[in-house]
Amino acid sequence: MITYLPNMPSSDIRNPAVQKRIKELLETQGWTIEGEPKKIERGRQPFLQYITQRQDVAGKLIGIARVTPRPGKSLYVITAYGKGGADRAEDPDFMRVMETFRFIDQPLPIADHPTGPPAKIYRIAMFGTAGAIALLLFAFAGTWFRVRYGAQYRA
Repeated sequence: MITYLPNMPSSDIRNPAVQKRIKELLETQGWTIEGEPKKIERGRQPFLQYITQRQDVAGKLIGIARVTPRPGKSLYVITAYGKGGADRAEDPDFMRVMETFRFIDQPLPIADHPTGPPAKIYRIAMFGTAGAIALLLFAFAGTWFRVRYGAQYRA
């Protein structure tokens, strides 16, 4: 499960106010936090790791929640869990799943407006369409005046 937390007081996961919001989120999702979070780093990405548990219809669930900062004072919480009472942090197969989660940082920002040759063609077509509409309106007005006032002079 991945949860996005926007509008955090800070993007520093060591900040007590940030940790309080993380705990509140996990509790609203039904998790009980066991102990203090463990600070870990994978690659160059810092994480806080929480050991959690909750009672579900299927029985007791033990989970691991990892929190990592993202740009712009936001966080991602990655939660994986399984049935049973075993500590998932001690299970190498379970932890291998957690280790495979990666953020792929994009080398370029995503543009919120069109760029490149298709954008130029679109812009030309847009101005051409506006010009054609203006020309049609001008022709309609001219024809309307000619028909209306031309009929008066013939009468």
